[in-house]
Amino acid sequence: MTEKAPAKNPFRHATWRTYTPADGLAGLSLQQIAQDRDGYLWFSTFHSGVSRFDGEEFRTFTRNDGLAGNIVLTILCDSQDRLWFGTIDGGACWYDGRTFHRIEGLDEISGYINCISEDPDGRIWLIGHGTFCFLDGEKIRDLRSDLRRDCGFDPSQCWGMARDRKGCDWLGMRHLVRYDGDRFHALGPEDGFPPPFAIYAVGEGASGDVWIGDTNRILRYDGERFHTI
Repeated sequence: MTEKAPAKNPFRHATWRTYTPADGLAGLSLQQIAQDRDGYLWFSTFHSGVSRFDGEEFRTFTRNDGLAGNIVLTILCDSQDRLWFGTIDGGACWYDGRTFHRIEGLDEISGYINCISEDPDGRIWLIGHGTFCFLDGEKIRDLRSDLRRDCGFDPSQCWGMARDRKGCDWLGMRHLVRYDGDRFHALGPEDGFPPPFAIYAVGEGASGDVWIGDTNRILRYDGERFHTI
């Protein structure tokens, strides 16, 4: 049997450069990285706002520049090229390339936000401790009472969202939650979902399968049942 040649490592001969606050980066406690429509890289930090990198220099934005808060957990570039920021200390805002914008009425129903996701219908979901809603255009739909009614618990941190081939939205929180557009359902053994229940990541595969990851395993849902990888 002929042995396969080892896969080439594209990074073996690459040149690496390390960036620190000495180079203008806002801080070292980085939470997320995203790229906007213009190719800028954005780095969210835990205490110092966000830094934008143009390939040469960093520029940092904080509350003083209109950012919702300085403890920024998540960034999303949506289908309208708006850049969204979710924070612990100020809810959420979006950036149009010049100005940061707040959502009217959001402050009254939001706590801190660690997940911002856009679904295939273009709705922007904002989720975190005390926050569970989506924006449909300029209209906010607060889903906290719906989640409490259907699942019996309050919203918590969310680490991912995906839509399956049947049109249901899946959310990875302290429980794996499925939303059919009308009601929420926390999955358990009766659904074929094996314990333990500590969901940290959810994503959609190219074939429409839903992938779920927690602290020590990966599962795939094919539309009918769960498979442990």
